[in-house]
Amino acid sequence: METQNTPIVLTPPEVLTPVATADANLIVALKPERADALAMQVETYVQGLLAADLGSEEFRVKLDAANALGRQSIASSSALTGRFMDKNFVGFSDSLAFKTINELRTIFADLNPSRAGDLLSPHKLFGLIPYGNKLQAYFRKFDSAGGEIAKLMRELRTAQEEIKRDITALADMEGQLWEGMNRIREAAFFAEKLDGRLVSEVASLKQTNLLKAEAVEQEVLFYVRQVHSDLLAQQLVNINAYRQIGILKKTGRELVNGCDRMATTGMSALATAQAVARAVGAQTKVMEMLNAGSAAIGDLIEQTSVMIGKHVETTGAFSSDPVIAVEQLKTAFDNTSRAMDAMDTFRSQALDTMSKNTQLLKGMIETAERDISARRGAVDAPVELADIPR
Repeated sequence: METQNTPIVLTPPEVLTPVATADANLIVALKPERADALAMQVETYVQGLLAADLGSEEFRVKLDAANALGRQSIASSSALTGRFMDKNFVGFSDSLAFKTINELRTIFADLNPSRAGDLLSPHKLFGLIPYGNKLQAYFRKFDSAGGEIAKLMRELRTAQEEIKRDITALADMEGQLWEGMNRIREAAFFAEKLDGRLVSEVASLKQTNLLKAEAVEQEVLFYVRQVHSDLLAQQLVNINAYRQIGILKKTGRELVNGCDRMATTGMSALATAQAVARAVGAQTKVMEMLNAGSAAIGDLIEQTSVMIGKHVETTGAFSSDPVIAVEQLKTAFDNTSRAMDAMDTFRSQALDTMSKNTQLLKGMIETAERDISARRGAVDAPVELADIPR
């Protein structure tokens, strides 16, 4: 059976495609004196590596140092500790803040007077039997919810303090990340400088000592570049986490402010709703009394006008009749006639007396007729404006 020897082919790592991100060197910058010190350490390491004999213990130590380069910095920068790392995971719906605010929101919505409809309409059992009114039922809700609201306000303050502790814990994590990013920045700077020096030295060694050039390239430069890539990747992770924690601190402060608004503005709105509902109820009752009073006043005015109208009618009827009744005048005239007849026998003896009596009676009659005519004319004739006393 013929065997075929297939050569083993290893594929080098792919070249990473650059993504739009902030330059880590600009975010975590090295101080010039620290950069100079690290550059001197690189030079010291390279000189020691080149001076050591290939295969010696000193050379092996240098190789191990290159392999371990930056690993401690990566490990320490990723080992975050604190409040969020230590406590057990709690779902957002189980948090005190969420539960408290959700319960308060439910109470605020339940005490909204618009949800109770017309607060002055009768309250009906099963929609049929009237008992009390909706305004009284609305205030009973306030009374029953008072203790629950006070308890939730205390819990809201407790939840607010919990959020403040979370913000403090985030600030601690932010500090740890910053320290870790500084360590990684120094390690990455060291790896970058070392990479450049090794490339230069490997090129020179290939002209004089090919074996040592290969050893330095494969056992030192390889691991230096590998750890440099890992350092940069970890730095990007840390930078992203640092920025996210900064955002969480800001949103946490907004949550604290939101709890304040819930405890202040929310309670003020609730108190205002209660005060308005009570005032509307009281004023509506007064308005009902005012309407009833207005109706009574209108009825008083109307009945007074009816009464004065009747009085005018009576007065007019009285004014249309003479002071002396017609029947009485007729009787008087008849009596006078009888008297005149009785006196006919005395005409010759009392002509002068009768003449005087006749003139007297005529004068009385004329006066009575003038009086009657004046009275009837005053009633029947239209009233001229000029005749009205001013």
